[in-house]
Amino acid sequence: MTLFRAQRVALLFGVLLLGAPRARGGAPGDPLPSLLTDDWDEARRSAVQERVRALGSSACPTLAGYAAAHDPRAREHAVRAMVDAGCADLADYRGFFFYTSDWVADTLIDAAVRHRIAAATPFLLSHVEDRRRLVSDDGARVIAEQADRGLRRLTAQPIPRLPADRGGNAPGDPAAWRAWYAAHGADAPALWIESGLTAIGRDLAGADAARRLVALDTLALLGAPGRAALAAALRRAPADLDVGLVCLPDEAPRVLDQIPCTLTITNVGAHRLALAIGEPSVRLDLHQAPAPTASAPAAPSHGRDKPRGAKPGPAVPPAGSSAGAAAMVSDADLAFMAGHFLELAPGAALHRALIVGPVKTAGRYDVHAGVIDLARPLFAGSSDQPGPIESVVSLRFEP
Repeated sequence: MTLFRAQRVALLFGVLLLGAPRARGGAPGDPLPSLLTDDWDEARRSAVQERVRALGSSACPTLAGYAAAHDPRAREHAVRAMVDAGCADLADYRGFFFYTSDWVADTLIDAAVRHRIAAATPFLLSHVEDRRRLVSDDGARVIAEQADRGLRRLTAQPIPRLPADRGGNAPGDPAAWRAWYAAHGADAPALWIESGLTAIGRDLAGADAARRLVALDTLALLGAPGRAALAAALRRAPADLDVGLVCLPDEAPRVLDQIPCTLTITNVGAHRLALAIGEPSVRLDLHQAPAPTASAPAAPSHGRDKPRGAKPGPAVPPAGSSAGAAAMVSDADLAFMAGHFLELAPGAALHRALIVGPVKTAGRYDVHAGVIDLARPLFAGSSDQPGPIESVVSLRFEP
């Protein structure tokens, strides 16, 4: 049965390819060939966008003609330009499906994801086992993982992942994806989303922790259709978390010292909490209190105390996130949460090691230390918005 389903997916993808028109190159004198074959930096990308805007309604067909380019970089950059230009029809990209270049495949997946091209689902399915690894200035990624993420955005299906390899991420389950598509590929994409949200709700209410985390990942990758359900799953009361910071220097720290500290985040509520945790955040504010008088000398603080109820500082939002209403949180901000979810049972604690210092000037500092709460923008403006996941202690640095 599995072999039959795989053959069926291959057949469907083959039909998609057979319908592709023969791609053509650029016309003589067209500046795009030289623009598309060079390095894809910001200046080059801007120049291509300007040229594409000048093409007007012929931009997508013109760029589609570069599917026949001999240089794989020209094909890759043509697809990137099509994504930027808003080309959202599968026919615009069809000629590129004939090529197996890793970067072209990665860019086609990005096109399907950004423009929700549901008809490209067979192409994503054909790459769920593609373990090629791509490295760029933006980091490293594996094509199979990108295809799995793309399928979750297009279908909303919380398909369980396979066990993680040692030191790697949990990969998608190709057999499960193909079995699902064999059974539901003919359904309307709106039905995919509807059934996926139902399955996600069931998994979030279930007892399987791994499935709950996969469901949260899927909601984040789904974007706008899953925003309300994701906010409901991540909602917490302002007092549900207790955040403490302990710094234990061997002696009074000096301005050039780096002090090891431990941040502890404890669920003090009555229910399990789902969190979207980002990078650690440390900010030191030089204390501006009046100078101590002779009758009331200031007691030095070495950071050993862990005050409760300290007024928190402003949260550090995730890069590119909106500080406005939850509806303004972009799909890219939501997708960034995927892979950053964790759960805390009642009474459970999470520990993070932090380094505080050095500083430029001696004096007493308020140390604001915590982790970025990627979910906070979802609750911007609400009356019960949770506070930042942060603690504040006072620490004196000597000259």
